[in-house]
Amino acid sequence: MLEDKTSEVLFTELTSSEAASIKGGYFVYLQSLEAFKETPGWGSDEISVRINGKEVAYHGDMDSGEYWYINQARQYTSPITLSIYEEDGWWSSDDFIGAMNITGATQPTTYRDFFGSGSHYRLTYQVFG
Repeated sequence: MLEDKTSEVLFTELTSSEAASIKGGYFVYLQSLEAFKETPGWGSDEISVRINGKEVAYHGDMDSGEYWYINQARQYTSPITLSIYEEDGWWSSDDFIGAMNITGATQPTTYRDFFGSGSHYRLTYQVFG
């Protein structure tokens, strides 16, 4: 038992991301991505899922109505930015579909809709520590 109650209070006032880094981090589980509407233009979408700018998952030839079972988990110790792009290749810049911040706070399986570049995608994910 601690003699100094201040230490106990300070520890319990940590943010979820601070606590996650002490405990060794948290996991982001990317379950799936569903295409309700692909980006307009020629051909299928080539989807890139990026965390802090680094590609962590890729799916080529995704069309409206398709479902991609990503099934990947990654561990982090600090907040991250997850973004989704439609890759266009060397001839054009990638189309930004959307982004979200994840802080490490535990979340049950949930989803997030993205509507960028004339598209509609739904990412299903979970955060746990």
